[in-house]
Amino acid sequence: MAKSTVKVTGIHTTVRRKLTDQTAESDIDKITEAYARKIASEASEKAPILTGLLKNTLVSGVQRSPVNRTGIWEIIAGTDYTLRQEYEHKTHKGFIRRSIWDNEDAYKKAVEKRAKDGE
Repeated sequence: MAKSTVKVTGIHTTVRRKLTDQTAESDIDKITEAYARKIASEASEKAPILTGLLKNTLVSGVQRSPVNRTGIWEIIAGTDYTLRQEYEHKTHKGFIRRSIWDNEDAYKKAVEKRAKDGE
């Protein structure tokens, strides 16, 4: 099984350097998890469906990174053909990339809002 992973990185370092609020790291981790799940859900809705395996593995593939850092969540697609469908399929749907792009600004704003409100 091929493993394709989407990661949000840099949160851990940014929180430690910029914020003194003790709950900021935990709050931003929760925001990151929520957006990772939202991205996976939207990607699964946009994914091509033949058997439903690709769609189902996107939704169930959201997990904390094994690196054990706060703020790093992965979306792991558990099929061998996820990347082929994402990048090479003739429809060029880009279902994962589009879901990330659609949520990127909202995620940044949510983190910025938490950082500003918490200080």
